[in-house]
Amino acid sequence: MTLGQQIAKARRRAGLTDDEQFAAQMGITVATLHAWEAEIEVPSDEHLQRLATATGLDATALTHLARAAVPSGICSPVDLVPSSAQADVLEQVGLPGELWRDADRWVAFLRLTRSASSLSAQEISLLADRAEACLLDND
Repeated sequence: MTLGQQIAKARRRAGLTDDEQFAAQMGITVATLHAWEAEIEVPSDEHLQRLATATGLDATALTHLARAAVPSGICSPVDLVPSSAQADVLEQVGLPGELWRDADRWVAFLRLTRSASSLSAQEISLLADRAEACLLDND
């Protein structure tokens, strides 16, 4: 069983089925919770510990699953395209299929997202507005 499946199963077993309430308890957004369960993102060590405490799972086992969930080595482009469950989550959070269906675009987006994580919400918003303006100018 994968990490995402373990998280979903443990939440149900522990009666933690209200996504919004559980996400708030974990200090995350519902989108992040869905991304964990769809295996788009891997929880941090701190969140793995919180998951273990909230659900009764073994923290060491969760950490082992999380380490196994991180891809290593060279992946083929088809491995980079999200599964249908992951695609559903990506669509729910507003990411267009044109972005994640193409492996090169998807990798570029993920790298940009990782780089942008050090920016404030205001800086990201300003960059997005400028990028959108450039796209509109080029149409």
